Amino acid sequence: MFLFFFALPLMFVWQGCATVEESIDDEEIVDGNIKPERLMKKMEANRRKIRTFDGKGEMHVVTPELDNTAFFQAILKRPDSLNINVYGPFGIELANVLLTETEFKFYESLNNTLYKGGVDDVALSNIFKMDLGFDDIRDAFAGAVNMTKGYIPNQWNLNSTKVIFP
Repeated sequence: MFLFFFALPLMFVWQGCATVEESIDDEEIVDGNIKPERLMKKMEANRRKIRTFDGKGEMHVVTPELDNTAFFQAILKRPDSLNINVYGPFGIELANVLLTETEFKFYESLNNTLYKGGVDDVALSNIFKMDLGFDDIRDAFAGAVNMTKGYIPNQWNLNSTKVIFP
């Protein structure tokens, strides 16, 4: 009984008073700011942790002839697929895009037409009107930034509020 009421709490207090070793993170913080190299490592680690992602959003299309709103849902399953559903007014399905590492399928609901083909950089740039590869598109939909060795810039300028890449 003595052990339970006196010695055990004393051991917890004694253990809590032990000194802690200095963390590696403490060495990489200078003047309250994290070093860019450490930030890039953390961003890359977070990017690699993303396995699934489900996002919903809203698009506004404004032209001289048309002013409309559409809704979309993007579902990402790493490492190989991205599904995007686009809905119009009243939840009417307008389009569905399934993009994998090897092929894409685009279903246009209004015309009941399925387009499919292989995935390469030319096909993706024609679909998205941007020069992006499959990995870049997948990371963009997940809100991640690829900071592996090949993508780390050689130089940057650190402003008080921004990191500027020349």
